[in-house]
Amino acid sequence: TTEQYIRWIEYGALSPVYRPHCTHNLERMPWVFGPEAERVARRFVDMRYRLLPVFYAAAHQNYESGSPLLRRLDLDYPRFKEAQRDDEYLIGHGILVAPVLDGSLRAVPADWLKTPNGEPGLQAEYFANTDLSGKPASQRVDRTLDFNWDGTSPAPKVPGTDFSARWTGTIEVPKSAGDVKLAALADDGVRVWIDGQRVIDAWGPHAASTTEASITLTAGQPHPLRVDYLQLNFGDVLKLEWRSAANRTARRTLWLPPGNWINAWSGAATRGPITATEEVPLDEMPIYIKSGTVLPLAPQMQYTGEKPWNPITLDVYPSPGETSHATLYEDDTLTTAYRHGAFRNTIITVSADDAAKTVQVNIGVAEGTFTGALLQRAWVLRIHSPVDWPKDLRPAGVKINGQNSSLTIHRLARAQTAMPFGDKIGAPDGDVFEVSLPQAPVSRSQSVEIAFK
Repeated sequence: TTEQYIRWIEYGALSPVYRPHCTHNLERMPWVFGPEAERVARRFVDMRYRLLPVFYAAAHQNYESGSPLLRRLDLDYPRFKEAQRDDEYLIGHGILVAPVLDGSLRAVPADWLKTPNGEPGLQAEYFANTDLSGKPASQRVDRTLDFNWDGTSPAPKVPGTDFSARWTGTIEVPKSAGDVKLAALADDGVRVWIDGQRVIDAWGPHAASTTEASITLTAGQPHPLRVDYLQLNFGDVLKLEWRSAANRTARRTLWLPPGNWINAWSGAATRGPITATEEVPLDEMPIYIKSGTVLPLAPQMQYTGEKPWNPITLDVYPSPGETSHATLYEDDTLTTAYRHGAFRNTIITVSADDAAKTVQVNIGVAEGTFTGALLQRAWVLRIHSPVDWPKDLRPAGVKINGQNSSLTIHRLARAQTAMPFGDKIGAPDGDVFEVSLPQAPVSRSQSVEIAFK
């Protein structure tokens, strides 16, 4: 479904390898799944390209030490049992990602269904052929349509493969659930009629896939229902499912380790360790940034070699009283010369003074070189307000290497439609303060102090 595709695209954008694959002649390009999928895919792909320096540094660290690009939480927090989980991870030490595992679809419950005789469930007819022809080999009442026969016979006198089935009755969605969309998961084929109208037509053969109905089902009214099923070989799955027609949010329970963690979408700060549950809109995926994190970001690109990494944007989440570090790792991106020392590291440190309300960013000398290395670079500093600082802070001035500077501090108001990590229109988590440093030799360090009042 569109929802499943979008959730995979979101997960892939924050994974080391990002390449949609498909089989059985299924389509995989975003626009095939409609405007919503195309919009979400574009936003997450753009975000991924801005994060290239983060992934690249993690890849080099993997080469040097074996540390994985996606870090299980117990690598950094081994004393916590809650960290021993496989459904969320860290990129570096400061980005926590919790991919959405469950969609909004769930099985149609038995109390929504009635047979033509008014019994709970649906009247089932199973055929020992693949075209629903002749007299049924077996008949019964099935309470729900939620089957995975796994190669076994679904009913007496029916083979484990190459059979068909039909269910009839009515479906009535309770008013408390609101209007819904139906969907069917099937391997190899399924057709669904509502009120005599065919609303799902996914006749096989095909591997297990989900098809949504073309209409919205009105709550509080009984609707005649018919479902046909085809099984040819191998998998034999059938599920009749539903979701709210109003939204496709998903519920996600996750664990946050010790420290202050900032929701990348809302800016809400949560102090861990804690287990939390949140409702996740379809165009978001749970992403948290640890207070104190510094992220070097690349310019927006359409492919990896389109532009040099100039300027580098430093996405800074200061933590008062702490000194944080990040490394900008670079090599020629094309050869294995890095194995022989042809690479460069630039160390960035950030600290925040709570009493003085200042943020200090130190950009170190670039250590090392490689073919094609930039000799000069510009930087853009994007400072997110520290968690515990007043929300009405205003910039008071900039010092460069201890001297007052005429550089302008631009305040970008919170942009709820922005994506995390360097979106040019702002940030979804709150206001950011942006300072652009002019081109300077990478052989010289720079110290920048930004004061607030």
